[in-house]
Amino acid sequence: MFSIGKRSEQMERTITFIRSARKANWLLLAGPIWLAGCLGSGKDVNQPELHSGFDAMPSLPIEAQRDTVPRKRSLLEEASFENTSYAIYADLISRGRDTSKAYGWSVEGISIERDGELQLSLYQKEFFVSVQDLLEGGSEVHSERLDSDSSRILFRLDCEYSPSAPGQEVIALVQLRPDQIQTSDLFHIEGRFENRPWGVDGIRWTGFFAVEWPYRLNESGKDLTLSVDTSRLQRHVQGQLLRILDGNRRPPTSSLLELVDNPFASAPTVTSLTIHPEDSVKMIHMATDGVGSGRFLDAQNHWIQIEVAGQTGWVKGMDDLLKIGCQPSG
Repeated sequence: MFSIGKRSEQMERTITFIRSARKANWLLLAGPIWLAGCLGSGKDVNQPELHSGFDAMPSLPIEAQRDTVPRKRSLLEEASFENTSYAIYADLISRGRDTSKAYGWSVEGISIERDGELQLSLYQKEFFVSVQDLLEGGSEVHSERLDSDSSRILFRLDCEYSPSAPGQEVIALVQLRPDQIQTSDLFHIEGRFENRPWGVDGIRWTGFFAVEWPYRLNESGKDLTLSVDTSRLQRHVQGQLLRILDGNRRPPTSSLLELVDNPFASAPTVTSLTIHPEDSVKMIHMATDGVGSGRFLDAQNHWIQIEVAGQTGWVKGMDDLLKIGCQPSG
């Protein structure tokens, strides 16, 4: 499984965090997440003489073979300050296939060295896969530098498992300073993470469309955490307004639509109008009071602000979403 980081005191973030076990030890509260591939880049170090598969050990129970399975390390990142150097490695275990090729390895942890000495070993529980399941799939980690100056370097680690379904991302953050290493737990999102100068933002999927999901990077102590940055969200009387991305739609057929001028008022006004396939619909905001709940954002349970036929108002529910040209997916 992949576990998803800590929750802020101000607001419980949207990314789900779990540490329970399951087959291949990969489980998320929102549903199973499968990470895709295996490590295909980076410089390998400490590579032993390799064998193909577990054929050399047929008399042992499959999990008892774990200590005899070939392992190696792959360099992900190097960083240097005036008097200190760091190296971030992926710790790899053979999947028991053709170990001369990149797809024959699976990540089982991340190691960080300072001046050649091991400082941290991370995510072994989250990356654990039984020997039996290694025959069916493996994990990989890709890294990139997000931001740096003379006092710090921030890295993003993307974690994937194969086979997998699209639509989710799992990342970790590592920040190196001359005298300090700061790391995060694993963060999960239904959607994707977008790189920003301060760290990352989220693009979150609602089942019908995507919304902006701004994050704040918290750097207190030795841990890096993400929390929803509510200061960057518009507010309404019951919560926040999330900006809808790529919100242009067209009605599939002519139908009668009821627009509510202000669903949060004590006596809202309802306008009925007929919309047609030639009309352009623009979805603007989704209203929610669940920014801190961590639950999946299901668009059909929230008020959606739209503009259509020269009028602006709010709709809600599956029927209205289908009328304006939204189709469920993901």
